[in-house]
Amino acid sequence: GDNASSQDKLIDALNSVDSSRSRGWFAKLRHEWDLLIVPKLPTFRRHISHVLLFLVFPCLAVAAVLFYMLDNPMAGNTGTSVSWWIIFVGCRQAITMGLACTGQVFWVEILALRSRLFNAIVGPYVSLAIIQSSGWPYNICFWAVLDFCLLFGNYPFPRHWLFWQNKLDIFNDQNPVNGVTNSNGYMRLLFTCIFVGIAASLKRLFLAVYLGRRTVAHFNAEMEKVFAKMILIGEIAALAKEIENKHEGFRGTFAGSPEDDEKLVRFREILLNE
Repeated sequence: GDNASSQDKLIDALNSVDSSRSRGWFAKLRHEWDLLIVPKLPTFRRHISHVLLFLVFPCLAVAAVLFYMLDNPMAGNTGTSVSWWIIFVGCRQAITMGLACTGQVFWVEILALRSRLFNAIVGPYVSLAIIQSSGWPYNICFWAVLDFCLLFGNYPFPRHWLFWQNKLDIFNDQNPVNGVTNSNGYMRLLFTCIFVGIAASLKRLFLAVYLGRRTVAHFNAEMEKVFAKMILIGEIAALAKEIENKHEGFRGTFAGSPEDDEKLVRFREILLNE
């Protein structure tokens, strides 16, 4: 009976520890969300509204006019309609580029630069690599990755995102396309963008690490002196705080007790005379 009760108590204790840890992780994630992501939401909404109002909707309007009113003209002898090209370049590519730019804000500006939890998980070199990829290397690399996922291949989804519906023929197989989404030229373009983006990011990472090490090696002696002075200042501040606490403790005492040490009595008298 005693063994069973002790085992139950041990299990309850372990469960309580696990639950407290999980609550701690959830609290950290909620704190990171409120601190880092919530302030960026208005910027995300503004960028999305600008892309939709000034690029996606106008391109959709022009493509609809060509498809429904002008007999959907072809782009030369390619077997692909002009309206499909407008939707592909002005709408779908704009959406994938917008997703890449949004990902840059999320991964670089929010997580890599400001999140301690993210840096503790992935380590300093991965965080530095993500930071150094900021700008066009990140955008073209992940734009190409998203294109491979959403706009490349010889099956219905890359050709028409809304291929499954039959209400709007402009967005299904009724709008002709011939060999664009699976062409070798398109594939080489995407691979080139990924390679150039990764190469530029690695070059930036190498230069940042190399120059950082050179700076530390060059200014090592000066930095050691500065850090020593900072440590000394911290120790003096801690000593001053301790003396102040002792002074406050002895200020209200006017006479020593018989058990007091003679040096302690002298110290008290010195403080009272100040």
